[in-house]
Amino acid sequence: MEDVQEAFVRGPRTSIRKAASELSMTQSTIHNVLHRKPRLYAYKIQIVQKLQPIDGPQHAAFAVEMLSRIENEHNFLNSIIFSDEATFHVSNKVNKHNRRIWGSEIPTQYRKWKETVQK
Repeated sequence: MEDVQEAFVRGPRTSIRKAASELSMTQSTIHNVLHRKPRLYAYKIQIVQKLQPIDGPQHAAFAVEMLSRIENEHNFLNSIIFSDEATFHVSNKVNKHNRRIWGSEIPTQYRKWKETVQK
């Protein structure tokens, strides 16, 4: 058990499949050990953008515009489609659906990468 926990403390981005292969254990055993003490959980990577000084006023203007439209246009919200079913990336860098960070607390670190858009 200590080997499993130590492997994920050393490399929090390690996959269960990789750890199972390296430690010669089943994936279900690895998963069960991680959820015992110290209770490690898999957190999905979130993609965020760095805010620039100009972003604040633009966000405020957008919020005011949306509130105005909601108040003045009866069916405005019905004309917007809210969905989290797909993630599109022009940079082709992150497939966040398959990547997890294992830890006992919600990760708050950020990782920068150079955006390269192919045309």
